[in-house]
Amino acid sequence: MDESDEAEPTLHFTVDAALLRELGERLVGRPHIALAELIKNAYDADATQVDITLRGGVLSVTDNGHGMSLDDFRTRWMRVGTTVKHRQRHSPRLRRSLTGSKGIGRLAVQLLARETVIESVALVNPKSTDGERQPAVRAEILWDEAVQSGDLTSVRVPYTQPNGLVFAGDASHGTRVTLRQLTNEWNARQFEALAQEIWSLRPPYETLRDDFSLNLVTESAGVENAFTRKLDAILSIWNGRVRARLLPEGQPPARVPTMTLPVALPEDTDPEDGRENDPAFDRTSVDASPRQDLVDRFPTRHLLVEVQERDGQRDQFVMTVPHCEVETLTYDIRVFDLQYRQPEGIAVNEARGYLSKFGGVGLYDEGFRLPYYGVDSDWLRIEEDRSARRTVSKLIPKDLDVDRGLLHLPSNRNIFGVVSIATGQEAAARESDGLDAYPGLTVQLTRDRLVVNRAYRQLQVMVRAGVDLYAMQRAREILRRNAARRPSGPSGSPVAAVRDVERVIQQSRDLIPPPVLKQLTNVVRTAATRAEQRESSARAYAALLGALATAGSTSLAYEHEVSKQVQTIRDLSDTVRDIAVTVQDPHTATLLNVAEQMDSWYERVQDVRKVFAPLLTKENRENVKAYGARSTVRRVADQIASIAPGVPVHVDGIPKEMRLPPATYPAWSSMLQNLLINAFNAVRDVKHPIVRVDGAEDTDRGWIRVSDNGVGVELGSAHKLWEPFERRLTLPPEIEAAGLGGMGLGLTIVKMIADELSLQVQFEAPPQGMKTAVRVRWRK
Repeated sequence: MDESDEAEPTLHFTVDAALLRELGERLVGRPHIALAELIKNAYDADATQVDITLRGGVLSVTDNGHGMSLDDFRTRWMRVGTTVKHRQRHSPRLRRSLTGSKGIGRLAVQLLARETVIESVALVNPKSTDGERQPAVRAEILWDEAVQSGDLTSVRVPYTQPNGLVFAGDASHGTRVTLRQLTNEWNARQFEALAQEIWSLRPPYETLRDDFSLNLVTESAGVENAFTRKLDAILSIWNGRVRARLLPEGQPPARVPTMTLPVALPEDTDPEDGRENDPAFDRTSVDASPRQDLVDRFPTRHLLVEVQERDGQRDQFVMTVPHCEVETLTYDIRVFDLQYRQPEGIAVNEARGYLSKFGGVGLYDEGFRLPYYGVDSDWLRIEEDRSARRTVSKLIPKDLDVDRGLLHLPSNRNIFGVVSIATGQEAAARESDGLDAYPGLTVQLTRDRLVVNRAYRQLQVMVRAGVDLYAMQRAREILRRNAARRPSGPSGSPVAAVRDVERVIQQSRDLIPPPVLKQLTNVVRTAATRAEQRESSARAYAALLGALATAGSTSLAYEHEVSKQVQTIRDLSDTVRDIAVTVQDPHTATLLNVAEQMDSWYERVQDVRKVFAPLLTKENRENVKAYGARSTVRRVADQIASIAPGVPVHVDGIPKEMRLPPATYPAWSSMLQNLLINAFNAVRDVKHPIVRVDGAEDTDRGWIRVSDNGVGVELGSAHKLWEPFERRLTLPPEIEAAGLGGMGLGLTIVKMIADELSLQVQFEAPPQGMKTAVRVRWRK
């Protein structure tokens, strides 16, 4: 028998070409992330300039890097999952730490287009730009045909070797990736959003920038530059700042306060705790607990942290990190207190809008942002501790702690942080120490988040401890300012003061004539009784205010979340319209109708959101002034118009020059909203509803009056309606569920604010043709 007949039969793996789409399009969720993969490739190729061009429905990314030869294209670009970057570690000329290692990022372009053209000219010596060039290569990939070809190894990519190619900055070497048959129609808003996302790929602080520029070239000239200038200006108006760097091994710490950090954030030591607020958590990515002998091989390192107020001193601290598994770390976190007028001509609302989208503490690996760390993630558990109203830091030692200091944690939407790591350096360091089998900071296969392991948890602790130190310094500064303002002398409640007077009278009774003594005693006891009643009422109001404040905070948090969701709906409606123009009847009409309904819903929600407008800016909440009466009433009526569509609010009876007593805008807005909502509910079943606000003033007094032609009230018992939970109207469940009345708290809130502002508010006989009237009076 022949030896070949005796050999065991064998089989070979084959790979379905559909894997191209699985590894590319489905690993990337958003267009700007797919584009980032091409930009990272240019960075790894030692490019100093990248031009992103969008013209006539064709998107191209061109760099001036060292380029690819035909052999490079065949053995690297055409090989899925190549580990060349893992072996190489650094770029040849600029010695940049390479950003990729999985070999699949280039496939992400399928999310953007169905056709890709690669053009490249390589340097013979990638370490120098002055030497000889290799012949050019031009290849064209039709992704739909490739995916449908069956076996991956049978996919054919035709190529040519043209002459005269020019790349970014008129360079004769580099790479151009041209994307045709784009999967989306790029309208102006989508492109502006893309420009903003491109801006956020790299750290914005000059001290962290490399020699690497991104240029956006489109028909919409100046989109990115205008945005960049605005963001740079906003990021320069910080109020507080935390900077830190991990000192080299063996470098002694400075002579500053030192603290030892735990291995992980408190109550987060179980690697399978399933924390829902950690965007990086993935049970499949959690490393098993390392052997103790491996942990002991890591040295103790020190993190030098500097905390600074804009106009205050800089305080330095040293954090000791036992068995530190992080090789390199720096961070720069800026805190913003956006209120009142800002420098550089920056509008407060505009700055808040940018920070609400691009703020938070971002993670930048090798100089590029990992997209799932930032304002919408709580990877440092800042918002969790803020919502729980935690007062004590579990990372800061007692000698640096401040009473209730953690209450001054800034929100993710009031900070912009750049945390810089280098997973390539992390891997290289472990390999040199013989620890490469025990991974450290490592990007997951999807290249958008870190593996949750011991090194990652140490990173969390080091960054969050810096934020906690800032909160403590902020608390210390506020205590100092309050102490400077606090008046000296005795203090106490009115009841205690009256009781002190009563005690002195009784001690001096032998010196006071009996008739006078009796009269004084009666007067003081009456005053004490009234003071006790007022204190009791104040405590009840305080308890109610606490509940209302909690509900208000929850409502504002909900409103912020809704603001993000409604923008998503708006973007979806644009997408539906774009799809509608590409399909055949009868579906076009149906899709356009859906888009119109989505837009209508968007506008309706935007109208309802106006109710929250007075509370959304700190300037509104704290700025006390005498607002114009007619304009304020009209503005409040417009804000809540969506609650009672079709009910006119007449304000012509308010004199044009009349002003309200000085107060914050939310105070007047809350009073007027509740009075108008009361009136809206009263006229709900009236065929021709009327709500009217009039007013008058003279040299000493002023007033405004809200009246309606609704169901009316009994004036004899109307005073009871100012009490909490006192209600007369029965409203439909859907009205009560929407929080638009029926709880019996609206008039109580009006009375509380009126008392605080020394205003008189009461029901009175309505003017002719009306059924109810509430008048607010004040002395000038």
